[in-house]
Amino acid sequence: MTRESAHWNTILKNTTDRRLAIDFGGHVGGTAIKFAQEFDNVVSFEPVPALYECLEYNTKDIDNIQIHDTGISDRSGSANIWVNPSNPGSNVIENHQTEALIKSRWYDPNREGFNLSQQVLIDVNTIDSYSFDNVDFIKMDTEGYIMEPLYGMKETLERCKPLIMIERAAKTGCGEQQKWLSQFGYRRIATIADDDFFA
Repeated sequence: MTRESAHWNTILKNTTDRRLAIDFGGHVGGTAIKFAQEFDNVVSFEPVPALYECLEYNTKDIDNIQIHDTGISDRSGSANIWVNPSNPGSNVIENHQTEALIKSRWYDPNREGFNLSQQVLIDVNTIDSYSFDNVDFIKMDTEGYIMEPLYGMKETLERCKPLIMIERAAKTGCGEQQKWLSQFGYRRIATIADDDFFA
């Protein structure tokens, strides 16, 4: 079984209802398009302007996908994101959790492509600020920027109890997010590659 198949099987097995999936970072829309085949609605967030343009183009003809050009955090406002034009999957929002990752990538002169990168100021919002109903699944692929988005979805987690898939921070476990999610009754049900599933 491929990694993608294992992810998909875990999602389908643990979502009885498939009303709304939230997808961030949305990148160029690959996961949103996949989710739209099974979920009634998908909301995808991608704050990097060049990637958002691709996301917009790739999903423009899919009626059940809604997109936002903002990042997700624990507040409304702005944040710096480090963008690597040669590897758009490695973009990361700056905070205390991602400091070591940023230094290991952008401050290393031997890391190919990162010397071409730049910081971009982006808008951020909380998931709770959107007052989504019927959220059954949340995918977080944020290159280690994990806790702030979780803090900003507290009301949504309490109200909807969605399945959550979180990409781990590089070379770290899932202890901090697991401890925080446990207060809402969540437990880790699976780990596939670098992604942890909580239900």
